[in-house]
Amino acid sequence: EACWALSNIAGGSSQQVQALFDATPPVFPKVLEIMRTSTLDVRKEALWVAVNGLDSCSWESILYLVDTLQVLRVLCELLSINNSAILSAALQCIHKVLKRAAEKDHVARFIAMLTDMNAIDAIENLQSHGSSEVHRYIVAIGRYF
Repeated sequence: EACWALSNIAGGSSQQVQALFDATPPVFPKVLEIMRTSTLDVRKEALWVAVNGLDSCSWESILYLVDTLQVLRVLCELLSINNSAILSAALQCIHKVLKRAAEKDHVARFIAMLTDMNAIDAIENLQSHGSSEVHRYIVAIGRYF
């Protein structure tokens, strides 16, 4: 329930998303912990906080998520879960991070990070996944390589 409420806030204005980053205690470290350790249903809800938040957060917040909280590593870990909703949301987040990185000329750095995490292999292995949504995000991510 809490993740659902947070995902609604994260889907709001850039000021609302920034409030999640500025909150005390910080919201996103806990969201990423939930994405790593909770049941599949709760992980899915936590992923929606990230999916929604990545749409309107600042570039500084993206860097905080990537460099400090290691969101790409968490998302890559989720690529091993055989659940279409989780895979789709994780790939959507990766795509959004790369899209924002392209706007700031940081794609190469983020691709290098994904390569070091073996995400490229994981994404390639998902190409035969039956979900059209998973496939759509794989194609979208592939445009950055």
